[in-house]
Amino acid sequence: MKRKHHAVNQLKFERNLLKAVEDEPEIIIGPGRKRFIISDTHNGDGGPEDGSADHILQMTHQVLPYYSREDYSGIYNGDIADLLETTRRRILKHEPNQVLHWQLGDMKDPYWIPGNHDLKAYKFGKEPAFQNVKFCDAIRLVDSSGKLRGIISHGFRADWWNAGGLPTFLVKCIIPAWLVLQFFGAESEPDFDPDTIGGIETDIEQVYFDTAKELELALIIGHTHRPKMIEAGKGLYVNSGSCVKEGMAFVVEIDGYEIRLVMWNETSRHVLKTKTLLPSTVA
Repeated sequence: MKRKHHAVNQLKFERNLLKAVEDEPEIIIGPGRKRFIISDTHNGDGGPEDGSADHILQMTHQVLPYYSREDYSGIYNGDIADLLETTRRRILKHEPNQVLHWQLGDMKDPYWIPGNHDLKAYKFGKEPAFQNVKFCDAIRLVDSSGKLRGIISHGFRADWWNAGGLPTFLVKCIIPAWLVLQFFGAESEPDFDPDTIGGIETDIEQVYFDTAKELELALIIGHTHRPKMIEAGKGLYVNSGSCVKEGMAFVVEIDGYEIRLVMWNETSRHVLKTKTLLPSTVA
């Protein structure tokens, strides 16, 4: 049974998604072109109470150097900096957050798609270390002929609480309550179960799946912290999960026409699932 997370209407999400990508950048996929997609790292302010420190160190010393060596370009698909729990200035103040500079400022051709926790991420673009970062609301994936093959979006607008207006205002008002609940042990991060990679667990995921199926595209999303790769008719729903669990990070790799869902642990990289996009349609 799917968990209810107050998803918006699928047609509304699809309509807003297509509108969002109209004027957004496009990236060509195909032989010799490699991209990695990371979402939901939730970088904190780097202070002594910052719970993100351990997983960010893993990203710095293990995950990102691999993609740099293998000549991948980076796409940061939302909630990279947690601007609901801290501020841009506090993030930039602390030395541990040089990792954020490294993630984006030193990577090849980096893109940052803001999520609901870093909607004002574009303000980082004022900093010298982020001058080469491209900020956008979504990315279109096209093949060498110009045919649209997929869309990358954080996906938070499928979530009624984050779709804008009053719900978003209420979420921001009750964030401190969520932090109190976390302090007392309430689950804030879904447990990873490899058996769920190919299944729909929430009504928000159903919206993503239905949209990928309707558009017959690869739809690469973040937001839910649930890594997924599910065939949707002639489309494909992929979720990059998150990087907030200590000793665990999920990444989506695009290598030519191959899309891979990858999990990193403390020692190695594991390919969980792979799908190849044929030149004309999804396999």
